[in-house]
Amino acid sequence: MYNTLYQYLILYKQLSLQGVGTISLQRNSSQLDFANKTFSAPTYSFVINNKNDKPSKKLFDWLSLIMGVSEWDAIKMVNDFSFDLKNKISSGDETSWDKIGVLRREETGNIVLESSLYHPGSEQPVVAERVIRENVQHTMRVGEMEKTSTEMEEMLVVKEKQRDWALMVAVVLTVLAVMFIGWYFSEKGLQPSAAGNRTVINVK
Repeated sequence: MYNTLYQYLILYKQLSLQGVGTISLQRNSSQLDFANKTFSAPTYSFVINNKNDKPSKKLFDWLSLIMGVSEWDAIKMVNDFSFDLKNKISSGDETSWDKIGVLRREETGNIVLESSLYHPGSEQPVVAERVIRENVQHTMRVGEMEKTSTEMEEMLVVKEKQRDWALMVAVVLTVLAVMFIGWYFSEKGLQPSAAGNRTVINVK
């Protein structure tokens, strides 16, 4: 019965048992393996919720079909299994359910599940490599105009060249100004009068 109900749980992701709770299949995110440059396949674990323990009619119908028994017999089989499982857990023993995990009762009265991991064979690790696409163009909006990425790159290159040229002219003018000032003071001297107007005005 353990294996049959396990198959139902994997198929429908949820199994409710009277007096035990609802065991659900929970998907865990994949992990990045930096060393091997891969994303591991997602893993699955099982969790239990003690509050909801009412079996669904879907379980009885499925079990009736799989086992080839009447729905009444299917209900009796599930109830007997749930009763036995609950008693084992309540007696203080840890109950191992193959491929699902270990069930036990806490001091608070809640049933907890130490889950096993479930690895679907259909999901495999994925290689994590950066994709570099060369010479790929895309359209972007600049104001009211649409331009391609190539056109924008060309515009930026032109603006950069213009900015470099303007900077070069400013540097040259600054150097010439410093050279002129140096020459002027070397010729006229460093006296304060050298920087003033030396024209003599005769007053009559």
